Amino acid sequence: MSALPPELVAAYHAAHYLVPGRAPLLLRTGETNPSLAELLANLQVDGAAFLTACNPASEALSPEENARRMRALQGEIREAGLPVISALACDPAGVWPDEASLLVPGADRAWSETLARRHGQNGFLWLDAQGRVELVLLR
Repeated sequence: MSALPPELVAAYHAAHYLVPGRAPLLLRTGETNPSLAELLANLQVDGAAFLTACNPASEALSPEENARRMRALQGEIREAGLPVISALACDPAGVWPDEASLLVPGADRAWSETLARRHGQNGFLWLDAQGRVELVLLR
């Protein structure tokens, strides 16, 4: 598999990764988010993954197909006994459509990578206990 085009990697880094709620979280790659660290501490987990099954390999699919793929991803996560929190990946420039995503507290990094690969993703976010947001590229 070839490396990702630099403009696509730049788009992943520029995206806003949102976790709605009473105190919404805005996650950005390469940043540390103290509110995220607090959330993970409150949930008593060492890390989390931010995953999607939408638009594998960044190829646009229909809303219906993306919804089907997200239900399958959510089912796999729940089958593993992990909680899921609905989330959203957004392009602040408006070039890419918003993408349904899931925050998965307590997920193991290696397991998250396997799951992202299984769902055809180019990468995912790994979130550590200190609130650091890392883009993990799979190509």
